[in-house]
Amino acid sequence: MIKDFCSSLNVVRNMNEDQMIEAAAMLLDECENFRLEDYMIMFSMAKRGELVKIMDRIDLQVITAMLDEYFTRRKLAAINKVDNEINRLDSIGNTTRQIENLHPDEAKLAAAGNGISAAIEALRVGLTDAVKNEKE
Repeated sequence: MIKDFCSSLNVVRNMNEDQMIEAAAMLLDECENFRLEDYMIMFSMAKRGELVKIMDRIDLQVITAMLDEYFTRRKLAAINKVDNEINRLDSIGNTTRQIENLHPDEAKLAAAGNGISAAIEALRVGLTDAVKNEKE
């Protein structure tokens, strides 16, 4: 992927084979939780100039700047996804008031669903804690 990335850009000082190997090793070492798809997305975004501005060279410093920007965007996307899920769960609302207005037979079914409501609340609390830990 690095070789393809380097060959796709027209720069004055490109990377040689040793630098490409060193960059690949650094990417694998620094980003052990990245999937192959993450690297593909990162390099395609970099080719389009979305991550960093590439002037006249490609080297390890440029690739690490790309990596930092991609990681920041990836982290923000994950936080937004968690926030959206928390908002969705909060929008479900208080079920106690709804149960009081139900027919007695439906109220029995709703009472059986309290276990599910408790599980959803536990998930919401867990997601909130995960977001707080991620922001710290």
